Amino acid sequence: MAEPTDSAAELVNRRLLWPIAEAAELLGISKRTLYRIADHGDLKIVKIGRYAYVSDAELRRTVENLDHVGRLRGRDPGRSEMTG
Repeated sequence: MAEPTDSAAELVNRRLLWPIAEAAELLGISKRTLYRIADHGDLKIVKIGRYAYVSDAELRRTVENLDHVGRLRGRDPGRSEMTG
């Protein structure tokens, strides 16, 4: 049997679901903000039993759309925090 390729091994080792607290930490936001993003329809939360998760694919999609998420957090994404 052939050994798995590097890309196949990476896929197997990649985490598919992130608990809410860890997903928020990865994005650099609070859990409350993550739930607000989900309530706004910009992030899908997966419930398994009484636990909530965000898929790795959803996190990546959210990062790709940070311009919109920044507006949701009350920031102007075109302005730097340093310049006020």
